[in-house]
Amino acid sequence: MEVKKPPTIKINFRKAPDHKTHPVSGVWGGATPQGDIVCNFYIEHLEVPNTMELEINVVTGKAIEKIPDGEMAYTREILTSVVLRPDIAMSIGKWLISKAEGIKKSRQPNADSAKHTLQ
Repeated sequence: MEVKKPPTIKINFRKAPDHKTHPVSGVWGGATPQGDIVCNFYIEHLEVPNTMELEINVVTGKAIEKIPDGEMAYTREILTSVVLRPDIAMSIGKWLISKAEGIKKSRQPNADSAKHTLQ
């Protein structure tokens, strides 16, 4: 009896002209009234102060930055957002976990390699 191969599909990957890569600190969001999930990906950073003074040491010539009190604040800048169906969110979540576990596992030294490096 002849075993038939399942049909295959070729997939080409292409980046959109406006594609960007973003560093991400976290995500904020939740369910929409329609039952989708909104994910707002953000980066956290110190806000650039409105003003700053430099105090110059006349002997050494070094400048010391002086930022007025209350000027330092962190910002969560939303870089991009996605809206997902729950089944797609679950699939992506499982994919992320498997990738993270693989990286974590590959970076853990095993007992044999530790014996060879610690002599």
